[in-house]
Amino acid sequence: PEIYLVGVGDNACLVGTIRIIIDMIKNIRKTIDSVGMWIAANQTVFLAFVATAVIVEVYVFSYSVDIRLFGVLLLYWWLSRIGKLASARVFQLCLVLLAVMFVSYLTGGVSTPTERLAVWFVLFFALGIIQQWREIAS
Repeated sequence: PEIYLVGVGDNACLVGTIRIIIDMIKNIRKTIDSVGMWIAANQTVFLAFVATAVIVEVYVFSYSVDIRLFGVLLLYWWLSRIGKLASARVFQLCLVLLAVMFVSYLTGGVSTPTERLAVWFVLFFALGIIQQWREIAS
């Protein structure tokens, strides 16, 4: 982008820097809007991606880390707000997690992956309840 420096000395650098920052913020907003439109248009793909991320976290990694756990939850919450996903979609994700947990329980009994899937289920279920409360309130 073209930058027209107005002023003399340090003021010219400040004005140029502020314009660059404003342009960066506008570009970030455009990117966020386009991501939100993609999520709104491809809700099933987005939910499949989140479910796959949870299942990979449960079965690939040998131990659970809170940063990964809450990172995925916060990322889902933020992206669902951008994409304006309804709480019903969170409950659909919970049903998928419940089905995977059921199969895991049938094949392996009470095991670490089953317990970790239960944790994911409860956290997404709580997120869905909170999201539904917000929908009812507004």
